[in-house]
Amino acid sequence: MFKQVFCVLFGMLMLSAISHGKSSKIRPSTDEDDTNADPIVRKDKNEEFQRELLRAQNNLRARHCVSPLQLDNDLSRRAQLQAQKLADSNGMSQSRPSDLGQNMFMKSVFGGRISERIHGDEVANEWYRGGKSYDYNRGGFSMETGSFTQLVWKNSKRLGVGIAYTPDGQTEYVIAYYSPPGNFGNQYRENVLPANC
Repeated sequence: MFKQVFCVLFGMLMLSAISHGKSSKIRPSTDEDDTNADPIVRKDKNEEFQRELLRAQNNLRARHCVSPLQLDNDLSRRAQLQAQKLADSNGMSQSRPSDLGQNMFMKSVFGGRISERIHGDEVANEWYRGGKSYDYNRGGFSMETGSFTQLVWKNSKRLGVGIAYTPDGQTEYVIAYYSPPGNFGNQYRENVLPANC
């Protein structure tokens, strides 16, 4: 059976911050062996993905001369709860904690289960792709560039990562939380630096 694979990227970042200027179950893989895996094994795979995504984002941030993010256990716990909530309801939600920045990623396979575990580079590169459309002279937020600007936001220091799969194994959700949050309406020029600065 032909499988169609598509990725959907949602960069609903700090929408209230822009307009106001304010700032279970872990299923890290859908491989058949992992579905019934020991919870410790599943936790280890989730932590491996967190490290991958942290490393990938820090490599991209280095291109923009900003300091690396540090993985934060509390933020990761919160991100995991949100990712699992999305997986359990199999839907995207724009809700986020008011004190955090957020990036979201979803990948689905129709007609089967996701057979390969997603890698952190794939997710980070998808968020970074919006930088091609970012206007450094004007700055500011757009739906097309919001995930990029949060990823490279200079003032963000800590990262939380959650990943969860729908019960049918066809869709995976990734949530990244950032603190301090990015995408403040009047702070783009000092926080979103050009590459090779």
